[in-house]
Amino acid sequence: MVETLSNGTRNKNNGEIMGCSASKIDNAYRVLLLGIDGSGSTKLLFQLTFGQEVTTIPTIGFNVENIRYKSETFTVWDIGAVIFAVDSTDRDRFPEALAALMGLLEQPDLKGVPLIVLANKQDIEGAAKKDEVMLALQLIYMQNREWYIVETSAITRQGFAEFLDLLVAVCTNKGRK
Repeated sequence: MVETLSNGTRNKNNGEIMGCSASKIDNAYRVLLLGIDGSGSTKLLFQLTFGQEVTTIPTIGFNVENIRYKSETFTVWDIGAVIFAVDSTDRDRFPEALAALMGLLEQPDLKGVPLIVLANKQDIEGAAKKDEVMLALQLIYMQNREWYIVETSAITRQGFAEFLDLLVAVCTNKGRK
């Protein structure tokens, strides 16, 4: 079970999560969660943090959450990568997701940083499986970067254990290829 180490603030009108704060934890791994709008990255972050589905609104700015899994702590920034969420049901936007991912990975500070792609929304019939997403994002052409892809659902939590185990392994260098 994921334990949250931060507090969410809720909109008094309808209970939607509006923003969250997190304090810095020593020895926490710092990771980025990124996806184009509609990819489900915020819903993934809050499902990991709160352990249940929450109603979200489009991210303005960013969300930061501290997540503890097993003996590791992760400070996750959802900036709206190391973790890149893709809406696996929206094939028409795969080229946009590819452009966003390539633009991000060109940043000098992210050179050589491992990449985990979350092929999200697997709970919806007809969602692209990880092989199709891998091809659409041209992951097979990435020669100088470790990359991984996991099928997930922010609604059902499908793939969360696999993703979190992989995140621990990558961040502690146990998952290095």
